[in-house]
Amino acid sequence: MQKLIEVIELVAEKYLDKINLILEKDLVTLEYLTYRHGEKDDFKIIQVREFEDKLSITFTPENFSKIVNIKELEDIFEILDKQNHFKEHTKLEIEMIKKKYIKGTRLKIKKVYDYTVETERGTKGTVDIVDDIGTIHLTLENNSPASLIVGIDEFEILENES
Repeated sequence: MQKLIEVIELVAEKYLDKINLILEKDLVTLEYLTYRHGEKDDFKIIQVREFEDKLSITFTPENFSKIVNIKELEDIFEILDKQNHFKEHTKLEIEMIKKKYIKGTRLKIKKVYDYTVETERGTKGTVDIVDDIGTIHLTLENNSPASLIVGIDEFEILENES
């Protein structure tokens, strides 16, 4: 129960303007909010339970689960905040992204704002394509695929490697 108390304290201290807190017996539900047309709406729902000395969290509607500590939960709130405030790219912006990140461009990742993937800071990759919504698809050095969103994720072009 101690870990759930830490979650409640964290939300009460820093995030009450963004997160509705619903308490049940051995479950804390966090409704991460967005504001659309002046109205509050759920952006993500996170259910939190204690699991040994960590937190077991499940995201709705994705039904994606993860085991985290309190610091990692706070990192997830930062990711949700970044995603929540992202505006879709205009056609002009997408064309500029496609011209800047052509196939073969080498990138170095600083931070990926996606709680479903774990990409280490400093990972390098090569651009394969930019899709029609402006997402950069690349292959990482370990040959795994990744995608980056301009305006959310943090990365840089490796000039001398392109």
